[in-house]
Amino acid sequence: MSNHPAALTLAAALAVGLVSLPGAQPAMAQTADQLVGRWGLAAYFRDADAAKVASAARGFCNAPYVIARGPNGGVMLNRPDEPGKSEHVLKTSWGKTYIGPEGEAGGPKDREFVSFGPDQFVLRWIDPTVGNRYGVMVFARCGRR
Repeated sequence: MSNHPAALTLAAALAVGLVSLPGAQPAMAQTADQLVGRWGLAAYFRDADAAKVASAARGFCNAPYVIARGPNGGVMLNRPDEPGKSEHVLKTSWGKTYIGPEGEAGGPKDREFVSFGPDQFVLRWIDPTVGNRYGVMVFARCGRR
C-alpha cells in the first residue's frame, strides 16, 4: 500500500465503511438488536472529514450515547429538536435501509444508513435542514457487546 496521505485516508474510509467501491453494496443492520448498546457519537459536515470523525467517535465512549430496545421491537433514539428518546424502527425501500418512526421509509424524520458494521455505523438525515444542523452521525461501539 502507498504511504501517500490520500491513499491512507481512502484506505481508512474503506476500512470503517464510510465509502465503498463502485458497485459495492454496504452491509446494513438487519435487526434493531444489532444497534442496542453503548456508542461513541460524533458527526461531520464535510465528506472530507468522515475518516477523521469516525476515528474520533470512539473517544466519546467516556460519555456514550445509549441505544436501548424499544417497547415494540424497535430502538430508542432521539428525534431532531424533540426532548427525550422515542422508538425508531428499521425500514427498507429501493435497496436502502432507514431508521425512523413508524411509517413509510425515507420520511423526513428518517435517517439513511450510509454504512453498518458490528463496531460502527453511519447515519445521514433525510431532511437536509436537519442534516445541516446535526451532520452525518458516526456511531462507534464502546467496549464489547
